[in-house]
Amino acid sequence: MAKSRLHWDTLMAIEPRADEWFGEINPIQSCLAYDGGKRFGIMTTNMAESWNNAIKASRKLPITALVTSLFYKVVTYFDQRRVEIEKQSLKGNEFTKHANQMLSKWIKRASGHHVKLFDRNTLVFEVITMKHGQKGGNKQIVQHDRICTCNKWQTYHIPCSHVLACCASVGLQYTSFIDNCYKLENARKVYVGHFQPIQKQSDWPLMIYFPLLMHDDENISRKLGRRKETRYKNEMDYQALRKGKNTSYDGASSSVP
Repeated sequence: MAKSRLHWDTLMAIEPRADEWFGEINPIQSCLAYDGGKRFGIMTTNMAESWNNAIKASRKLPITALVTSLFYKVVTYFDQRRVEIEKQSLKGNEFTKHANQMLSKWIKRASGHHVKLFDRNTLVFEVITMKHGQKGGNKQIVQHDRICTCNKWQTYHIPCSHVLACCASVGLQYTSFIDNCYKLENARKVYVGHFQPIQKQSDWPLMIYFPLLMHDDENISRKLGRRKETRYKNEMDYQALRKGKNTSYDGASSSVP
């Protein structure tokens, strides 16, 4: 919450009129600090945005070719993820690459924290961190309730540096405080499905009662130029702008979350 307010104050100093624009958006929808940990740190609008980024090169294709392209991209995507998960498993990792990267970063920070135990039975701690400008200071942790006042634990469902420091101080295994969604065994279940090659069209089953769908000409826009976008821009749009117009988008290749 404190970091959210810090960024908000910085934004207001740059552009006070942003207050009116953000006032139209529910904070639960626009800020990780207020979403109750439901998004696990994910800020894209929805899954369609991720696929939009993955298939930009295919969007100009006719509908049949587009669907075929999507199908083969999904097949490739599943195979890549299965291979990556097995590589991580063979290395002895229990959690996904994303979780391990966050833990490594926060373990380094935890070494500089000072921990004070208040209640061993309910695992209540105070953690004192070094001040960096307006960041740092005292944090309160209640491990039984999985709460840290920095709010990162509740947001990402991975122990923050303050929780890791507390675990080290009393000899607790921090892995028990990582959400099950980050376990490789559960990531493996996501990609357990299998696909079959598409048969040639002459072998497709005959659909006698298949409905005939047609465009409603009255709803087709007749205006010249591109339609005005009405949705809010998000990080997917800004990433595309940074990469430049000539960047190729030939499929999803990000690491396992």
